[in-house]
Amino acid sequence: GQVLRWDPDAYWGLAVGGSMAGRAPGMGPQLVHIVLGSVVIGGDTLSRFFALHVFVIPGVLLASLAVHLWLVMKCGISAAPVPGQMVDPERYDSDYQQEIHTTGVPFLGPAMLKDAFFSAVAVLVVMTLAAVLGPKGPTDPPDPLLAGANPRPEWPFLWPSRRPLAVLLVVVGYTVLGVLTYEGATAPWSPQMTAWSGEPVPVGMIEDATPLRLAGAAVFQYKNCRNCHALEGHGGKRGPDLAGVGARLTADQLIDQISNGTPGGGNMPAYGKQVSPHEMTAMVAFLSALRPQGRPAAHSAAGPD
Repeated sequence: GQVLRWDPDAYWGLAVGGSMAGRAPGMGPQLVHIVLGSVVIGGDTLSRFFALHVFVIPGVLLASLAVHLWLVMKCGISAAPVPGQMVDPERYDSDYQQEIHTTGVPFLGPAMLKDAFFSAVAVLVVMTLAAVLGPKGPTDPPDPLLAGANPRPEWPFLWPSRRPLAVLLVVVGYTVLGVLTYEGATAPWSPQMTAWSGEPVPVGMIEDATPLRLAGAAVFQYKNCRNCHALEGHGGKRGPDLAGVGARLTADQLIDQISNGTPGGGNMPAYGKQVSPHEMTAMVAFLSALRPQGRPAAHSAAGPD
């Protein structure tokens, strides 16, 4: 946008940008030509930035929005899991289409009007800020020989001789990135992404196990469950340790938890579409057998029918 003012700030800003692009190893001249549209700053440069600003960038944004809306209309959105409602991967799409026709809200209706209203408000706010706080110009012609030219950065980046806001943004940005990276690698709430391959199932849990339970242990391992769930303290800490889960949850409760995740969109997502029925059967058999010595298997509080 600054280039389209076509004043000394635009000219010297392009000069700095072209100089930086020209220092790229091996492809500097080609990058300069891409940025400037020519070997020098001139009418071709202005035409290039005008086309980018008015046609290319808005066109890419509108095309991305159209693809997004098309995918929403064709594939729908992810529905929150409902406690007690099983997810059947083979019937998920048909059930979703049926739910749309019974309880769905039309997009071309109140929802679209709300989006249009708040989009218009956002555009008005941006235009107001640009009119009040935006740069004034153009000033002088973009002539490199103009003796009185005094190109300067925009006011947020001005200080007597420095640019504190730019420095502050860089320092804060890298600090936040560093802290989040450190926390993501060390905090208990972060999955341990190598646990599925680096933390084997404890031998005591699969000794004298049936073939079905052995298959379930393999599924539990290779579906990356160990990244979030530890077994006897080894593995991820994001979810609870499952060493004694067989004494806490019944087979039906385990199936519900794995298929639908934590109710209300909690810590555990739904894996109903990532686990096939035979894999679910094997994994639940393995988990149901994990309980302390002498503890009976969990049973439903409602009792038998």
